[in-house]
Amino acid sequence: MRIASLACGLAVSSCAYAAYPLITEDTATQGAGGWQLEGTSEVATHRSGRVTLDNLVLNYGLQDSADLQLVLPWYSGDLRSEGDRQVNLKWRFFERGPFSMGVKPSLLLRGGDPEKGTGTGENNWAVTLMGGYQAGDLTLNADVLYQTNRNTSGARDSLSHVSAGVLYELGPVQLVADFSREKPVDPAVDEAARYTLVGLIWAVHPDFGLGFGYKEGRGGTELKHSWLFGASVRW
Repeated sequence: MRIASLACGLAVSSCAYAAYPLITEDTATQGAGGWQLEGTSEVATHRSGRVTLDNLVLNYGLQDSADLQLVLPWYSGDLRSEGDRQVNLKWRFFERGPFSMGVKPSLLLRGGDPEKGTGTGENNWAVTLMGGYQAGDLTLNADVLYQTNRNTSGARDSLSHVSAGVLYELGPVQLVADFSREKPVDPAVDEAARYTLVGLIWAVHPDFGLGFGYKEGRGGTELKHSWLFGASVRW
């Protein structure tokens, strides 16, 4: 259950797929007809070993305020298995001055291995509500997520997540920090899982970016710390 808890915890944290390496989802979209392909990797160390979660994320702009996302995860290290796939619809439904709000319903399609904890063995769904505020070079984001977690391994059957992130722009580089809190996957654990993340996003080119981050876990999580790396290309 300890490795399974880490794998599921990483999956919950990744439901947002914000500007990597941030956990908190933002309200930005690709624009009508725009594409983005993103590859991410989180190398995590926890109390029972080490695991790496890689994601391939494809985004398509259905319209200026709405994106369709496909997420294909793969666990390596101690687990070595594909994860449950995701289909997300992200919609920014409110925008006024520096404020914006959005919602993202998600389908989580079984594909991982329940025995290893990389999948639930069942189909699930999630919904994320997010908000943002931009003032000059400073951007603040926050989100709330609820996820069903029907499974075959005795894990908690519903999960929740709240987080807040901040970005500060320095030319082509954005300094980022993120703070999140989640319900633990293990039903025997009452204390919330808490995460702190710091990192940067480097816009190498208007259509190509890199992200780097470091995350620490506290409270009801098996995660000790992890390193995050990502790259994205747009067209």
